[in-house]
Amino acid sequence: MKNSPLIICGCHGGGTSFVTKALILNGLYCGDSSDRNPIQNRKTHENKSFHNLMEGFYKSINKKYKITDPKTNIDRNIDVIKTMMSQDWDDVQRSVNLDEVLLRYCGSAEKRDLHKFEEPWGWKNPRNAIFLPLWVRLFEKPKFLYVQKERAGYDKRSTSEGRGHARDFSQEFVDLHASPRGYNNLVDHKIVNFSRFINEVSHFNEIQKFAGLKELKESEYNDLMTRSGLER
Repeated sequence: MKNSPLIICGCHGGGTSFVTKALILNGLYCGDSSDRNPIQNRKTHENKSFHNLMEGFYKSINKKYKITDPKTNIDRNIDVIKTMMSQDWDDVQRSVNLDEVLLRYCGSAEKRDLHKFEEPWGWKNPRNAIFLPLWVRLFEKPKFLYVQKERAGYDKRSTSEGRGHARDFSQEFVDLHASPRGYNNLVDHKIVNFSRFINEVSHFNEIQKFAGLKELKESEYNDLMTRSGLER
C-alpha cells in the first residue's frame, strides 16, 4: 500500500478520542462508518476490526496464564499488559490475516479498492502502544502519535462524550499506553501535547504536517476545535 498508517496511542481517558475526531475532520481516514466501535454509547472513533484483533490477543493471554483481573476489565490489569508486551510477536504476526482486517476496516472490497490507502489513514486505540511490536512487523514505516496529558488533565473530560476517568490509573499504567517504550529510535513518532493541541494552532499544525494533513489558519483551527466538540 502506498501510505503506511498513522497509529494513534494514548491512555484510556487521555484525549485520544478528541484528537482522532479532530484529525478525521481534517481529512484522516479512520475506516468505514460501519466499522466504528462505540463504547457505552460514546463515539470513541475506534475501529471494530483492529479493536477485535487486539481484544482476541488479550483474552488468549488472560486465559493462557489464568490471570485474574480484580476490576473485571483486562485493560486495567498491569500483569496482563506486561505479559502481552513480553510475548513472541513473530508468532502473533503469523496469526494475523491483515487482508481480512483491512477489508472489515474499509467496510467492503469495493470501498477498499476505491480508497487504495493512498491518502492519510490510520486508527486510534489505547492499546496501540502495547501492540507496537506487532504494528512495526505488519506495516512498512508506520507513524505513531502518542497523545499525552498532564496528570491533572485526566480528571477533566475534553468533550461531552469524553469519560476523563484515567485519574484512577497508576503512572506506570499511563506511561505504558502514552509513552514510547524503547522504540524511540526505531519508529517514526511524534508526541501530541494535549493541552497545546487544543490551545495552540502551531502545535496542531505540527501534528497535521506529521500526519500528511492540511495545515490550518487560526480561524480554521478555531472552527475545527468547535466542530470537534471541545469544552474549554
